[in-house]
Amino acid sequence: MHRFKKHWWGMISSVILIAFTGYMLMDTFLLTKVYVVANDKKENKSDNDTENEQQEAVSTGTTYSDDNIQITLTEYRENDTTVYVADIVLSSPEYLQTAFAQSSYGRNVTEKTSEMAQDAGAILAINGDYYGAQEKGYVIRDGVLYRDTAKTDQQDLVIYEDGTMKIISEDEVTAEELLEEGANRRK
Repeated sequence: MHRFKKHWWGMISSVILIAFTGYMLMDTFLLTKVYVVANDKKENKSDNDTENEQQEAVSTGTTYSDDNIQITLTEYRENDTTVYVADIVLSSPEYLQTAFAQSSYGRNVTEKTSEMAQDAGAILAINGDYYGAQEKGYVIRDGVLYRDTAKTDQQDLVIYEDGTMKIISEDEVTAEELLEEGANRRK
């Protein structure tokens, strides 16, 4: 009993430290936190519109083409790494869409890219920014500002309303300024 009293504070402190560390790891990597459910972007298309689009499209294993979208996929091998390049030409920026996993902005919200693509009716899907694992860095989707905390030395690709693209440094421009300039604003 005397031995237990001597080490009591050390054991209690160790248990608290282990529990806290376990919680922090779970919070960082496992526990899902949804902050905002994003609007469902599916347009109200009639069945005839969808059928017409599918009839006009020409698709192979590495290409897709219709009246508004042309995609060519190319595979390269560079520095012992396989690189896939998607060359995309759109008639209008409206054909470039974004999506959140489970249609939700949050932390540790996950979904397979293929499932997101199917839900959105996408022709091509690219996973990317993994914003949910970061606490800083701008998040703007469809003209909605979800996070405005700049990350030092962070560069972002900004897509503007007219379809132009620009690489910006978060140190040099605020998220609000990007929105005012038309960053990713839906028409």
